[in-house]
This record gives sequence, C-alpha cells and structure tokens, in this order.
Amino acid sequence: MEFDIDEFDSVAAADAGAVMQVLDRATNLPMEGVTITIVGEDSERFRKAQHVIANRRTAARIVSRNMPPSAEEMDVEVVDLMASCVIGWTGFFASGLPIDQNHENVKKTFKRHPWLLDQALIFRANRANFMKASPKS
Repeated sequence: MEFDIDEFDSVAAADAGAVMQVLDRATNLPMEGVTITIVGEDSERFRKAQHVIANRRTAARIVSRNMPPSAEEMDVEVVDLMASCVIGWTGFFASGLPIDQNHENVKKTFKRHPWLLDQALIFRANRANFMKASPKS
C-alpha cells in the first residue's frame, strides 16, 4: 500500500475552514440554519492567534515576575483563540436582529454561551472535519 502525503494537505484544508452545524443544547439536534464556519488547528490563522496569545502571556510573565496566568486569564485566552478561528456564521440573532460576525461579537457570544464554545472547540480539534476522505480509502 502506498501513502501519498500530498493527498493530506492539512494546512490548506484547515485554512479553507469547515462549516459546523450548531446543535441545540437541550436536544443535541441540529438547529436549522445555524452554522459557524471555523478554521482548523493546522491553519495559519489558528497558529498566528496562538502566537499572539503566547507572546502576550510571555510579556505578562515578565511584568508579573514569572507568575503563571490565572484560571480566569486562561479562560479569556481560550475564548479569544476560538473567536479568532471563526470566519463566518449564519442564523445568529439577538432581540430579533442579526448579529454581525466579528471578533468581538464572537467572543461575547462564546463567553455568554459556554455550551456553544464547547461545540466549537470540539469541532475545531477534530482534524477529520477539515479533511476530505482519501481517494484510495
């Protein structure tokens, strides 16, 4: 059996993103018309956002005399990193008005709705969501 590594370009696939169907938090069934488009962990966007957070943490450790980040700070970092991976969404409304998809709105939404953040984190971590099946499989 041959393995052609070029058939598994995980960076390009992750950069393109994948659509996550949002699941109802009570029923675990898909919510019609509610999706989030997310880039994967192999994407350049994810890596750049990770580097920004790591650099910020390094600078903070210098100022704080090498104190590790608090649990609250790490929660903020998780939300910020996940929001950086969202490149689109559909079906999000508040008080009957559509919510624009931008970094700040995504962060607010994830912070206010941890169940949605959890879905997005699980989806992003699964590389299979960003890859097409091998033509020989």
